[in-house]
Amino acid sequence: MGTNTGAILELDPKGELLRVLLEDGPREIEFIYFAPEQNRVLHTNGYFSYANPKERVLAYFGKDMVQDALGNFVVASYGLGGILDPSLTSIPKLPFQRFFPFEVINREGMQVLALANGRMRRAFYGKQQGMYAFSSTNGLYLIDSTGERQLLRGTGHAEEPAFIVDAITTSKNGDWWLATQKNGLFRLVFPEGGAPELTAVAGSLGLNGLNHVQWDASEEYVYFNAESKIYRYHPASETFTLLPISMYLKGITISQFLLAEDELIIATNAGVFFQPLAAEPLEMSISLEVTGLLVDGKPHGLEEPIPSGHQQVQVLYQVLDFVNFNERQLFYGFQPDSLENNADAGASLLNLGRLHPGNRSLQLYAQNDVMRSEMLLIPLTVAFPWWQQWPVVSLTLVLVVFAFAYGYRYLRSRIERREQVKELLVSTQLSGLRAQLNPHFFFNALNTMQGLIYAEDQAAASTYLGKFSALMRRFLSDNDKQYNLLQHELETVRLFVDLEKIRMADELQFTLQVAEKIQPERCMIPSMMLQPFIENAIRFGLVEKEGQKTLSVEVRPSDRGRSDELTVEIRDNGIGREASKSLWKQRKYRTPHVSNEEIETRIALIGQLYGRSMQVQIQDLGSPEAPLGTAVLITLPTYEK
Repeated sequence: MGTNTGAILELDPKGELLRVLLEDGPREIEFIYFAPEQNRVLHTNGYFSYANPKERVLAYFGKDMVQDALGNFVVASYGLGGILDPSLTSIPKLPFQRFFPFEVINREGMQVLALANGRMRRAFYGKQQGMYAFSSTNGLYLIDSTGERQLLRGTGHAEEPAFIVDAITTSKNGDWWLATQKNGLFRLVFPEGGAPELTAVAGSLGLNGLNHVQWDASEEYVYFNAESKIYRYHPASETFTLLPISMYLKGITISQFLLAEDELIIATNAGVFFQPLAAEPLEMSISLEVTGLLVDGKPHGLEEPIPSGHQQVQVLYQVLDFVNFNERQLFYGFQPDSLENNADAGASLLNLGRLHPGNRSLQLYAQNDVMRSEMLLIPLTVAFPWWQQWPVVSLTLVLVVFAFAYGYRYLRSRIERREQVKELLVSTQLSGLRAQLNPHFFFNALNTMQGLIYAEDQAAASTYLGKFSALMRRFLSDNDKQYNLLQHELETVRLFVDLEKIRMADELQFTLQVAEKIQPERCMIPSMMLQPFIENAIRFGLVEKEGQKTLSVEVRPSDRGRSDELTVEIRDNGIGREASKSLWKQRKYRTPHVSNEEIETRIALIGQLYGRSMQVQIQDLGSPEAPLGTAVLITLPTYEK
């Protein structure tokens, strides 16, 4: 045993001092090696114990020394990895099957055959493969029995730390087990006739500071240390256990350990420790416990509903990590979402922010680089705001039902009102019909027929009677119709005018013009709207006029440019409205324009019923002193049959 005070001691297996080989050396002892064939102890001093940098480079030989099949010492030093002859001063025997130009370097009188250049940390020799190995910060150099050199840099993952091997041991089947600084434990297999295969031991990738590894005598377990803890790995079951002594080594640096027959001897910076191998190992485990809940910074029961107006929900938890690895993560999420969120498990406070109302389950677990805890399922309930709670919702439903019922009643009243409007419209049509069939027109028609009979003009009387009966049938059949074809309405107008022409002894000239764009056989207009204006034009404008009497009807597209309307212009050259009013006033006739009130009422009802407006414009032609007649412009709503 070498000490930091420069002493070399010999101990028996129970730790009893047998003798002191070196006492009070000038420098600390970093590594010792017992060469049984030479029956001597070789040692190296600590690197930083050499004050002169040049002396460090020449004299420092690292922490490892082993012997190859030829008895050469395999060493790792500051600037190279190589081999020394057992005499230390002679050139070492060439271990390769044929010569390779390896450099022989003189180090303080020692002839070193350099196999790898660079700052080497460890040296190793595999007897079954005849393989030399040197560890550096660049990776692990391998030199086989033919002198072929290979550099291993880990498994090749992009985020893998630097592959620095600090210890190597072999199993009976020839596999190498590598302890690394930051990558955990690895296994190196040498297939026959193939390249070496390097694999990471599952579950060890999160372990740091591995600097020693050793099989037990039965080769059932591999022992290794990670920083201040010592673990036992069972390859058959791929499980790890922690040795109980690790609980007492916290904060202590382990330099090396040795497996004896029934105990583990551990060299540390605080002395030598002994661990009986029969002691029951500690099961490695990690557990998670939720200890409470904070709502807006105030303690809140886990089973109590969270107020709806909260701003922040935080979960208090505790991770019990017996393994105590460097990194622990807390994974969490809400069902059924995946647990993609993570946080530092050492924080003990998980911030969930603001949660939406309703029931949910928070699932979470803690995980280190080796294992994970059991999944916890925490039910959380967030209260709904007052306007979403069942009394308010119930009241809202009642109001909605009431509004629906009120709307239904209102709609029904509108429908009933519409039916009433229809009935009123029919009533006005009947009134219009009575106006159209007023006694004056009826008696005039009978007088005309009587005159034709007295004149013994049977043909004219028969024609007149036929037209009169046809007009009566149209009046009666159109009484209950709201819309009629334009063609039908124009035919009714023509029948009426024909009767009036016979009565007026053919003094009346009538013209009817329909624009080409209008299709009378497809265009529908309000029924019985044109005839009353025709009757007014004849009765109050043309009857009293002396000389030639003209009446024209023009049907054209709407003057307002709308496709769902048309314009009908009725023009006469009668005495005009002012002269007619004066004449009928002298005769004490109350209503000079027959059926105007009925027409205006019907126009208003059609607009109310169908949402389509009708317009009637009456223009006096000429001047009051010299009237030239009257023009009536009627804008009618239409639709295509």
